[in-house]
Amino acid sequence: MKRERITAKLYDFDFVKERYGGNGRTLGSFLAETTNGIDLPLDCPDGGRRMVSLAPFAAKDPDHFLVFTFIESRDDEPFDEGDNDAVVLGEYDLAPEQPERGAVPFEYGDGTLLNDYKLPPGIKTVELPGEPT
Repeated sequence: MKRERITAKLYDFDFVKERYGGNGRTLGSFLAETTNGIDLPLDCPDGGRRMVSLAPFAAKDPDHFLVFTFIESRDDEPFDEGDNDAVVLGEYDLAPEQPERGAVPFEYGDGTLLNDYKLPPGIKTVELPGEPT
């Protein structure tokens, strides 16, 4: 049976913004949504809602950014213990009919993001041999 693990990790910078371009949320913003000061109803990728305890972060800086990760196990294999800094907040069985979530495929951008960046006046770019222009 497949299982899902919910982990969380605190960052002193906006990890979501830096990594994905969105806006992350602070520990304090999640604590404001708790039911009793520590228990948070968290939306999960399977469409359900799970209660997780933020007690491991109670003494931490509320202005730091909290990032949740949902890790799906493979059939009859243990979870990869790769990120030792992340706190495990819960595990649960996935429904047998639950479709497997794939990784989000990498996509090359169309270059519009770079259009917002302009070099200061007087700066020239250098073309290196063998590099695409």
